[in-house]
Amino acid sequence: MIPSTAVSRTEVAEGTQSVFLENWEFIYEADSGLWYSLAFRDDKGCVSMGQAIPMSPFSLKLFEKEWTAEQAQSFRLIETPDEITWEWQDSSLRVVLDVFKSCADPMISFRIRVHAIGNQSIPVEGICYRYPALTVDPLNPAKLFAPGQPIAPGSSDIDLVELRLNKDVKEPLPSLPEGWFLPTPDQSPGWISLDYEKSEMSFSIWMQDHKATAFPKIYGVEQGVSIEFEHQLADLISEDRPLTSEGPNLYVSSGGTEPHRIRVMANSLSSEAINRNEVDHFRLIQIVPHPKANWTKHLHGAALQDWIPRLEQMRDLGFNVVYCLPVWLCQDGLVYAVTDHYQVDPEIGTEADVREFVDRAHELGMKVLFDYIPQGIGDRSPLIDEHPDWLVRDRWERPFGSHGWGPKPGAPKNGHTYSLDWGHEDIQDFMLDWAEWMIRTFDIDGFRTDAMHWKEPNFSKNNPNPAWQTTFGGVRLAARLRERLDSIRPGLIMLGEVAGPIFSTMHDSLYEDGWILKKLNQGWLSGDPYWTAQTWQQWNKEAEQGWPKEQHRFGFTLNHDWTSLLEIQAKSRWRCSVAIIHLLSKPAPFVFYPELKGFEAFYKEALGLRESLVNKGFNPESIRLDNADVFAVLWRHPIEHVAYLVLSHLGTNAE
Repeated sequence: MIPSTAVSRTEVAEGTQSVFLENWEFIYEADSGLWYSLAFRDDKGCVSMGQAIPMSPFSLKLFEKEWTAEQAQSFRLIETPDEITWEWQDSSLRVVLDVFKSCADPMISFRIRVHAIGNQSIPVEGICYRYPALTVDPLNPAKLFAPGQPIAPGSSDIDLVELRLNKDVKEPLPSLPEGWFLPTPDQSPGWISLDYEKSEMSFSIWMQDHKATAFPKIYGVEQGVSIEFEHQLADLISEDRPLTSEGPNLYVSSGGTEPHRIRVMANSLSSEAINRNEVDHFRLIQIVPHPKANWTKHLHGAALQDWIPRLEQMRDLGFNVVYCLPVWLCQDGLVYAVTDHYQVDPEIGTEADVREFVDRAHELGMKVLFDYIPQGIGDRSPLIDEHPDWLVRDRWERPFGSHGWGPKPGAPKNGHTYSLDWGHEDIQDFMLDWAEWMIRTFDIDGFRTDAMHWKEPNFSKNNPNPAWQTTFGGVRLAARLRERLDSIRPGLIMLGEVAGPIFSTMHDSLYEDGWILKKLNQGWLSGDPYWTAQTWQQWNKEAEQGWPKEQHRFGFTLNHDWTSLLEIQAKSRWRCSVAIIHLLSKPAPFVFYPELKGFEAFYKEALGLRESLVNKGFNPESIRLDNADVFAVLWRHPIEHVAYLVLSHLGTNAE
């Protein structure tokens, strides 16, 4: 066993050297610094990562090209008792990789610093951390644990060898091709773990940076499993403006999975959470208050005056929260392409209609949430001419739509949205003042924050901030929104559309992961399940281990973004079976208004049962059954010896 804090360098084979940091050994090519292997050893066992051909432990995305350690003209290594530093350089770039001890445990962290050399500016689009492949031993297989990721629970490292990564994919969302995982920490915990049952060793790698999102990538190479983290940290660097990426953490321990996972959680964002409002008591219905809303089919929109008489029916069915899509002046029924944040769209009604709607909901004991949409504006908004510096732009100063929701850079306006630089303090102030005006003017109860996850960096030369500050500007805006709401009055609600742990401290509740949920619901409704019911329940149990303990979630069959499922749902004999798992399990229920038609009695009975169970203090608990197609939840009372069992058959042979 290597003595604590010892650092030493030895020659392993011709042309290679070995360097130690505590229990970790790195073997690299002496002249180039390229890595052969990385291994952890103690008196209990070993976990090794290695390959026959040396590799660069990073790659830089420099727009249309890539820069790796293979292209460096010089290399040197610097050692201290607590840190090892690899440094590569050519005539234009210097890249520094720091590996350092994170805490008293054998946990290490990685950091990359990128410097421009000389009088030049270099656009960096991202940094990818790369590691030698984890060795797969058929005699000591490892189980994969990747909470919140779209991979079936129980997968092993042997299964992962069959995974192949499509490295040609530049933008993995929304398709998430083979090997790409959901990004961290805005949409997942970014935690990948392998548990070796025979040796009782556990290996974990995770990354949760506050500057920009990172995509974990996991795939098979020969007889090993390779892991990468593609950090979408971007900036126009210069000699006096370097770029620093806080990268993944590595932890290996022996003695079982539970203490290992507790230690990882204690060093991750998932240890943070809030619990301001009693979200467990919420039963939410979503409506479209625009009669001509037309960005997708089957929205079933109506003006606010038409919704007011329906509020009592919604209350009687068991709903106590109404979430309204945007009511502001927009382009051609595209309610998210707002052109005036302070004017109600005439197709929807007037300010007086909005107040009447909210007042009537409150009379009925219902809360009202509005959509909060800071990610973009309609491409015909006057703000574009008034504040051209508010738009996200590429290197050639061309505005564009975020995530493909608007025109591409250089393309003509297409009647949709332009991306706003929500890392810009003036935009944040505008959006915060708008939120306060909505609260004070209409007495609403809070917001559903729209699409606050990562967006593209702002490379405009007029951007006073680093380009990456735009990427997670929505996170910082959400934190400021929470502070503003708390200063107005206690109890105001924030419901987040995305699921990542970085949003857990400012939102009362988040969505269940929409990427995987849509696949599941569509499969069950179509009679072609993506996973079995019991696989989904086991996935949820594992996912909860990576989420903050007090974080609430909303579950749903569909919403306004998934209206194509309405046609499938209307023809499906499993529609009630699918609805039950979202109405009577742990997440709070979220129902899109068009789902009710013809099934009002069903929803009234299910929501009434949930209300009764929650009000009496029952707690839901997923249980395992032998029948893989049956979803099972047991509602237990903490004191009384009574329980309610909820079963829903989601198999193709259900009658």
